[in-house]
Amino acid sequence: MGNNNLKTPLLVLFILFSFSCVLLAEDPFKSAEKLTAQGKYEEALKLYRTIRATYKGADWEMQARQGIAKTYEKKGDLETACTEYKDIYEKYPGTNQAADAILSCARIKTALKDRNGALDAYKLYHNNFARGEYRPLAYFNMAAIYREAGNPNAALKIYNEIINNYPEDVWIHGWAAVYSGDIYAAQKEFDKAIQAYSKTIKTKENGFLAGLSELHKGQAFIEKKDFDSAEETFQTLLKNTNQFTEEALIGLGRAQMGNGEPVLAKEVFQSVGDLFPDSVWKVYADKKIAEINELLKKQK
Repeated sequence: MGNNNLKTPLLVLFILFSFSCVLLAEDPFKSAEKLTAQGKYEEALKLYRTIRATYKGADWEMQARQGIAKTYEKKGDLETACTEYKDIYEKYPGTNQAADAILSCARIKTALKDRNGALDAYKLYHNNFARGEYRPLAYFNMAAIYREAGNPNAALKIYNEIINNYPEDVWIHGWAAVYSGDIYAAQKEFDKAIQAYSKTIKTKENGFLAGLSELHKGQAFIEKKDFDSAEETFQTLLKNTNQFTEEALIGLGRAQMGNGEPVLAKEVFQSVGDLFPDSVWKVYADKKIAEINELLKKQK
Protein backbone atom coordinates (compact mmCIF):
# COMPACT_ATOMS: atom_id res chain seq x y z
CA MET A 1 0.00 0.00 0.00
CA GLY A 2 2.82 2.33 0.98
CA ASN A 3 4.65 1.53 -2.24
CA ASN A 4 1.58 2.41 -4.30
CA ASN A 5 1.28 5.78 -2.56
CA LEU A 6 4.91 6.46 -3.39
CA LYS A 7 4.53 5.41 -7.03
CA THR A 8 1.75 7.94 -7.80
CA PRO A 9 3.72 11.17 -7.24
CA LEU A 10 6.76 9.59 -8.87
CA LEU A 11 4.67 8.77 -11.92
CA VAL A 12 3.40 12.36 -12.10
CA LEU A 13 6.94 13.72 -11.84
CA PHE A 14 8.07 11.32 -14.54
CA ILE A 15 5.28 12.42 -16.88
CA LEU A 16 6.05 16.10 -16.28
CA PHE A 17 9.74 15.49 -16.76
CA SER A 18 9.12 13.54 -19.95
CA PHE A 19 6.86 16.30 -21.26
CA SER A 20 9.54 18.87 -20.43
CA CYS A 21 12.13 16.88 -22.30
CA VAL A 22 9.88 16.68 -25.35
CA LEU A 23 9.28 20.41 -25.21
CA LEU A 24 12.99 21.11 -24.83
CA ALA A 25 13.87 18.77 -27.68
CA GLU A 26 11.33 20.28 -30.05
CA ASP A 27 11.81 23.91 -28.90
CA PRO A 28 8.11 24.68 -28.46
CA PHE A 29 8.51 28.41 -28.97
CA LYS A 30 10.00 27.92 -32.41
CA SER A 31 7.21 25.49 -33.19
CA ALA A 32 4.61 28.03 -32.10
CA GLU A 33 6.29 30.79 -34.10
CA LYS A 34 6.31 28.54 -37.14
CA LEU A 35 2.61 27.83 -36.72
CA THR A 36 1.92 31.55 -36.44
CA ALA A 37 3.94 32.25 -39.59
CA GLN A 38 1.87 29.61 -41.39
CA GLY A 39 -1.34 31.31 -40.27
CA LYS A 40 -2.24 28.43 -37.95
CA TYR A 41 -3.06 30.80 -35.13
CA GLU A 42 -5.33 28.56 -33.07
CA GLU A 43 -2.73 25.76 -33.04
CA ALA A 44 -0.06 28.26 -32.00
CA LEU A 45 -2.27 29.65 -29.24
CA LYS A 46 -3.01 26.14 -28.00
CA LEU A 47 0.71 25.37 -27.77
CA TYR A 48 1.48 28.63 -25.97
CA ARG A 49 -1.35 27.99 -23.48
CA THR A 50 0.01 24.50 -22.79
CA ILE A 51 3.45 25.96 -22.04
CA ARG A 52 1.91 28.69 -19.87
CA ALA A 53 -0.06 26.15 -17.82
CA THR A 54 2.86 23.74 -17.46
CA TYR A 55 5.49 26.28 -16.38
CA LYS A 56 3.62 28.57 -14.01
CA GLY A 57 6.01 30.86 -12.17
CA ALA A 58 8.88 30.16 -14.54
CA ASP A 59 10.39 32.28 -17.32
CA TRP A 60 8.65 30.12 -19.89
CA GLU A 61 5.28 31.21 -18.56
CA MET A 62 6.16 34.83 -19.29
CA GLN A 63 7.45 33.95 -22.75
CA ALA A 64 4.29 32.00 -23.46
CA ARG A 65 2.16 34.98 -22.44
CA GLN A 66 4.17 37.18 -24.79
CA GLY A 67 3.67 34.64 -27.55
CA ILE A 68 -0.09 34.60 -26.98
CA ALA A 69 -0.31 38.40 -27.19
CA LYS A 70 1.82 38.55 -30.34
CA THR A 71 -0.17 35.76 -31.98
CA TYR A 72 -3.46 37.55 -31.39
CA GLU A 73 -1.87 40.67 -32.88
CA LYS A 74 -0.71 38.74 -35.95
CA LYS A 75 -4.17 37.22 -36.20
CA GLY A 76 -5.65 40.73 -36.33
CA ASP A 77 -7.54 40.40 -33.06
CA LEU A 78 -6.04 43.62 -31.72
CA GLU A 79 -8.35 44.16 -28.76
CA THR A 80 -7.61 40.70 -27.39
CA ALA A 81 -3.90 41.24 -28.04
CA CYS A 82 -4.03 44.45 -26.03
CA THR A 83 -5.82 42.65 -23.19
CA GLU A 84 -3.07 40.02 -23.16
CA TYR A 85 -0.38 42.70 -23.14
CA LYS A 86 -2.11 44.39 -20.19
CA ASP A 87 -2.14 41.05 -18.35
CA ILE A 88 1.64 40.84 -18.80
CA TYR A 89 2.01 44.40 -17.52
CA GLU A 90 -0.05 43.61 -14.42
CA LYS A 91 1.50 40.18 -13.71
CA TYR A 92 5.14 41.27 -14.04
CA PRO A 93 5.20 44.87 -12.72
CA GLY A 94 8.40 46.84 -13.10
CA THR A 95 10.02 44.40 -15.54
CA ASN A 96 11.26 45.11 -19.05
CA GLN A 97 8.60 42.72 -20.31
CA ALA A 98 5.89 44.78 -18.58
CA ALA A 99 7.28 47.96 -20.15
CA ASP A 100 7.33 46.39 -23.63
CA ALA A 101 3.82 45.03 -23.14
CA ILE A 102 2.19 48.33 -22.16
CA LEU A 103 3.95 50.10 -25.02
CA SER A 104 2.64 47.44 -27.40
CA CYS A 105 -0.85 48.08 -26.07
CA ALA A 106 -0.39 51.83 -26.60
CA ARG A 107 0.72 51.18 -30.18
CA ILE A 108 -2.33 49.01 -30.81
CA LYS A 109 -4.71 51.56 -29.31
CA THR A 110 -3.17 54.22 -31.55
CA ALA A 111 -3.69 52.00 -34.60
CA LEU A 112 -7.33 51.50 -33.54
CA LYS A 113 -7.77 55.31 -33.27
CA ASP A 114 -8.55 54.85 -29.58
CA ARG A 115 -6.84 58.03 -28.37
CA ASN A 116 -7.95 57.72 -24.77
CA GLY A 117 -6.83 54.10 -24.60
CA ALA A 118 -3.46 54.99 -26.12
CA LEU A 119 -3.02 57.91 -23.72
CA ASP A 120 -3.87 55.71 -20.73
CA ALA A 121 -1.28 53.13 -21.81
CA TYR A 122 1.42 55.73 -22.43
CA LYS A 123 0.69 57.32 -19.04
CA LEU A 124 1.09 53.94 -17.34
CA TYR A 125 4.48 53.56 -18.96
CA HIS A 126 5.56 57.12 -18.21
CA ASN A 127 4.41 57.00 -14.59
CA ASN A 128 5.83 53.57 -13.76
CA PHE A 129 9.11 53.40 -15.64
CA ALA A 130 11.10 56.45 -14.57
CA ARG A 131 14.23 55.07 -16.22
CA GLY A 132 12.52 53.37 -19.12
CA GLU A 133 14.46 53.30 -22.37
CA TYR A 134 11.47 54.56 -24.37
CA ARG A 135 10.28 57.18 -21.89
CA PRO A 136 11.01 60.18 -24.18
CA LEU A 137 9.30 58.45 -27.12
CA ALA A 138 6.25 57.58 -25.02
CA TYR A 139 6.02 61.19 -23.87
CA PHE A 140 6.45 62.41 -27.45
CA ASN A 141 3.67 60.12 -28.69
CA MET A 142 1.36 61.43 -25.96
CA ALA A 143 1.96 64.96 -27.24
CA ALA A 144 1.21 63.84 -30.81
CA ILE A 145 -2.12 62.39 -29.69
CA TYR A 146 -3.05 65.62 -27.91
CA ARG A 147 -2.05 67.66 -30.95
CA GLU A 148 -4.10 65.52 -33.34
CA ALA A 149 -7.06 65.69 -30.95
CA GLY A 150 -7.03 69.50 -31.13
CA ASN A 151 -5.53 70.09 -27.70
CA PRO A 152 -2.35 72.05 -28.54
CA ASN A 153 -1.81 73.38 -25.02
CA ALA A 154 -1.62 69.86 -23.55
CA ALA A 155 0.78 68.92 -26.35
CA LEU A 156 2.82 72.07 -25.73
CA LYS A 157 3.25 71.23 -22.06
CA ILE A 158 4.71 67.84 -22.95
CA TYR A 159 6.95 69.21 -25.71
CA ASN A 160 8.43 71.70 -23.25
CA GLU A 161 9.02 68.86 -20.76
CA ILE A 162 10.90 66.96 -23.45
CA ILE A 163 12.96 70.01 -24.41
CA ASN A 164 13.93 70.61 -20.78
CA ASN A 165 14.49 67.03 -19.65
CA TYR A 166 15.58 64.88 -22.61
CA PRO A 167 18.34 66.68 -24.55
CA GLU A 168 20.23 63.40 -25.03
CA ASP A 169 17.68 62.18 -27.60
CA VAL A 170 18.43 64.83 -30.21
CA TRP A 171 15.85 63.56 -32.71
CA ILE A 172 12.88 63.57 -30.33
CA HIS A 173 14.19 66.75 -28.68
CA GLY A 174 14.47 68.42 -32.10
CA TRP A 175 10.95 67.51 -33.18
CA ALA A 176 9.62 68.70 -29.82
CA ALA A 177 11.31 72.07 -30.39
CA VAL A 178 9.89 72.36 -33.92
CA TYR A 179 6.36 71.33 -32.94
CA SER A 180 6.29 73.58 -29.88
CA GLY A 181 7.48 76.47 -32.03
CA ASP A 182 4.76 75.72 -34.59
CA ILE A 183 2.10 75.75 -31.86
CA TYR A 184 3.33 79.09 -30.53
CA ALA A 185 3.44 80.49 -34.08
CA ALA A 186 -0.14 79.34 -34.74
CA GLN A 187 -1.13 81.16 -31.56
CA LYS A 188 0.66 84.32 -32.84
CA GLU A 189 3.19 84.13 -29.99
CA PHE A 190 6.14 84.65 -32.29
CA ASP A 191 8.74 85.48 -29.63
CA LYS A 192 8.03 82.18 -27.87
CA ALA A 193 8.05 80.40 -31.22
CA ILE A 194 11.48 81.80 -32.06
CA GLN A 195 12.80 80.77 -28.64
CA ALA A 196 11.47 77.24 -29.14
CA TYR A 197 12.98 76.87 -32.62
CA SER A 198 16.31 78.09 -31.23
CA LYS A 199 16.42 75.20 -28.75
CA THR A 200 16.94 72.58 -31.45
CA ILE A 201 20.29 70.94 -30.81
CA LYS A 202 22.47 71.37 -33.89
CA THR A 203 24.59 68.31 -34.67
CA LYS A 204 25.70 66.59 -37.85
CA GLU A 205 23.25 63.76 -37.12
CA ASN A 206 20.46 66.25 -36.54
CA GLY A 207 21.04 68.35 -39.64
CA PHE A 208 17.54 67.99 -41.07
CA LEU A 209 15.79 69.19 -37.91
CA ALA A 210 18.35 71.93 -37.31
CA GLY A 211 17.64 73.24 -40.82
CA LEU A 212 13.88 72.89 -40.42
CA SER A 213 13.89 74.81 -37.14
CA GLU A 214 15.93 77.62 -38.73
CA LEU A 215 13.52 77.76 -41.66
CA HIS A 216 10.52 78.04 -39.34
CA LYS A 217 12.35 80.57 -37.19
CA GLY A 218 12.94 82.76 -40.24
CA GLN A 219 9.26 82.55 -41.11
CA ALA A 220 8.37 83.56 -37.54
CA PHE A 221 10.64 86.60 -37.85
CA ILE A 222 8.74 87.59 -41.00
CA GLU A 223 5.40 87.25 -39.23
CA LYS A 224 6.83 89.39 -36.44
CA LYS A 225 7.95 91.89 -39.10
CA ASP A 226 11.55 91.62 -37.91
CA PHE A 227 12.83 91.49 -41.47
CA ASP A 228 16.51 92.07 -40.60
CA SER A 229 16.57 88.99 -38.38
CA ALA A 230 14.62 87.05 -41.02
CA GLU A 231 17.17 87.95 -43.71
CA GLU A 232 20.04 86.93 -41.46
CA THR A 233 18.37 83.62 -40.57
CA PHE A 234 17.65 82.65 -44.18
CA GLN A 235 21.11 83.68 -45.38
CA THR A 236 22.71 81.60 -42.64
CA LEU A 237 20.52 78.64 -43.57
CA LEU A 238 21.50 78.94 -47.24
CA LYS A 239 25.16 79.16 -46.29
CA ASN A 240 25.24 76.22 -43.88
CA THR A 241 23.09 73.60 -45.59
CA ASN A 242 21.79 72.52 -48.98
CA GLN A 243 18.47 71.50 -47.45
CA PHE A 244 15.34 73.65 -47.76
CA THR A 245 17.08 75.81 -50.39
CA GLU A 246 13.89 76.69 -52.27
CA GLU A 247 11.97 77.57 -49.09
CA ALA A 248 14.90 79.57 -47.73
CA LEU A 249 15.19 81.57 -50.97
CA ILE A 250 11.46 82.32 -50.89
CA GLY A 251 11.79 83.41 -47.26
CA LEU A 252 14.81 85.59 -48.05
CA GLY A 253 12.93 87.26 -50.89
CA ARG A 254 9.95 87.95 -48.64
CA ALA A 255 12.23 89.43 -45.96
CA GLN A 256 13.93 91.67 -48.50
CA MET A 257 10.54 92.85 -49.74
CA GLY A 258 9.60 93.64 -46.17
CA ASN A 259 12.84 95.61 -45.80
CA GLY A 260 12.05 97.68 -48.88
CA GLU A 261 14.62 95.96 -51.12
CA PRO A 262 12.53 94.94 -54.17
CA VAL A 263 15.47 94.76 -56.59
CA LEU A 264 17.36 92.31 -54.35
CA ALA A 265 14.16 90.38 -53.74
CA LYS A 266 13.53 90.11 -57.48
CA GLU A 267 16.99 88.60 -58.02
CA VAL A 268 16.33 86.05 -55.28
CA PHE A 269 12.92 85.09 -56.66
CA GLN A 270 14.43 84.75 -60.15
CA SER A 271 17.05 82.38 -58.76
CA VAL A 272 14.27 80.07 -57.58
CA GLY A 273 13.08 79.62 -61.16
CA ASP A 274 16.63 79.31 -62.49
CA LEU A 275 17.72 76.70 -59.94
CA PHE A 276 14.42 74.84 -59.59
CA PRO A 277 12.42 75.22 -62.84
CA ASP A 278 10.09 72.33 -61.95
CA SER A 279 9.55 73.37 -58.34
CA VAL A 280 6.10 74.21 -56.98
CA TRP A 281 7.72 77.32 -55.52
CA LYS A 282 8.48 78.66 -59.02
CA VAL A 283 4.82 79.63 -59.43
CA TYR A 284 4.97 81.63 -56.20
CA ALA A 285 8.32 83.20 -57.20
CA ASP A 286 6.95 84.20 -60.64
CA LYS A 287 3.96 85.82 -58.97
CA LYS A 288 6.24 87.83 -56.69
CA ILE A 289 8.42 88.88 -59.63
CA ALA A 290 5.32 90.20 -61.41
CA GLU A 291 4.32 92.14 -58.28
CA ILE A 292 7.82 93.61 -58.00
CA ASN A 293 7.81 94.64 -61.68
CA GLU A 294 4.55 96.51 -61.13
CA LEU A 295 5.97 98.16 -58.02
CA LEU A 296 9.15 99.24 -59.83
CA LYS A 297 7.08 100.71 -62.69
CA LYS A 298 5.15 102.86 -60.23
CA GLN A 299 8.38 104.06 -58.63
CA LYS A 300 9.78 105.39 -61.94
